[in-house]
Amino acid sequence: FRTAFKTDGNQLQFQTYQLAQEKSTFNDMEIPQSKDRVVTGCQDRQIRTYELSSGKLMNSFKSGGSEDSGMIVNVALDPSSTFIAAAGSDKCIFVHDAATGEKIASLYGHSEMITGLKFTNDCKRLISISGDGCIFVWRLSNDVVKSIKSKT
Repeated sequence: FRTAFKTDGNQLQFQTYQLAQEKSTFNDMEIPQSKDRVVTGCQDRQIRTYELSSGKLMNSFKSGGSEDSGMIVNVALDPSSTFIAAAGSDKCIFVHDAATGEKIASLYGHSEMITGLKFTNDCKRLISISGDGCIFVWRLSNDVVKSIKSKT
C-alpha cells in the first residue's frame, strides 16, 4: 500500500505505506465502503482479506467446489460487506460469508470464464458477465437479502 503526496516542486510522489505479499498471484480486489480492508481473489483459489492500516492478513479461505480447478478471477462484496462472491476461471461463482468463509451458494450457467461480478445497490441481485457474451442477473434469496440489509 502506498501514500501519494506532492513534493515542494509540485511533483506527485509515492511512498510505501504498507506491504502485503503472498506466494500466489493476486487477480482481483475489492475495497468495502468502510475502506478499512482489501479483499483479494488469488490464483491459488484463496480469498484473502488484509487490514489497510497495517497490511496484516485478517482472514483467508479457499473458494470453490470439491474439485481444485481454475483460479479466482473476480471478487465482489455486497454493500454491507457481509458476503463475498468469487468467480473462477472454471466458469462458476461461489458466494461466501465474509466473516467465516462458509460457502452459502454455488452458481453455474456461464459457458466461458466470468470476467466481471457486481452486487446491485438494492442487495437483491448479483450480476455476472462472461466471455460467452452473456450477462446473468442472479436473484439472491430473501434470507441473504435480509442479512445484507440488516447490516447496511
